[in-house]
Amino acid sequence: MARSSMAALLTRLRLLVNDLAGASQTFSDDDLQRVLDGQRFDARYSPLAPIDTIAAGGAITWLSWEADRGDWEDSATFVDSSYNVLTVSTSDLIRGIWTFATSQTAGVLLSGAAYNLYAAAADVLEILASRKASEFDFSADNASFKRSQAVEQLRAQAAAYRDRAGAWGKDGTAGAGAYAIEVYV
Repeated sequence: MARSSMAALLTRLRLLVNDLAGASQTFSDDDLQRVLDGQRFDARYSPLAPIDTIAAGGAITWLSWEADRGDWEDSATFVDSSYNVLTVSTSDLIRGIWTFATSQTAGVLLSGAAYNLYAAAADVLEILASRKASEFDFSADNASFKRSQAVEQLRAQAAAYRDRAGAWGKDGTAGAGAYAIEVYV
């Protein structure tokens, strides 16, 4: 049985924040889903880039098409430049690549939702740091316990993920609408 794309996104987010699903998890899937929704990108008729497939003799076809970012839900829909519905043969949701059974010469437009996992991971780590901020350092029996180190480490990792989140698109920039709705007509 195939896992839904949202379950796969939640699993990847859990790996980034070291909160694996199970009896000792800190966050519920619903909690993480709410954080992810805050880092959701909604594309509407966003153009995809063709990936050349070169056959013997040099003929080029465009079977595979790529978005400028990854981590998509599996509910994406596709049309050509005349708004005729297209059916995908295979999907690589993590990388944002879709393949069609036949070459698409009229361009491919995508409508769907993607998530900035690194920004979401930074948000989750900030929540964890806030929870731990009320803990305090103490000494007992000639030993010193510095709980503040956990807060510092969580905030440092959140900052590293925020840096990475800013370069969400595959071209290394967040691009116009990276945190909003893009509409192409």
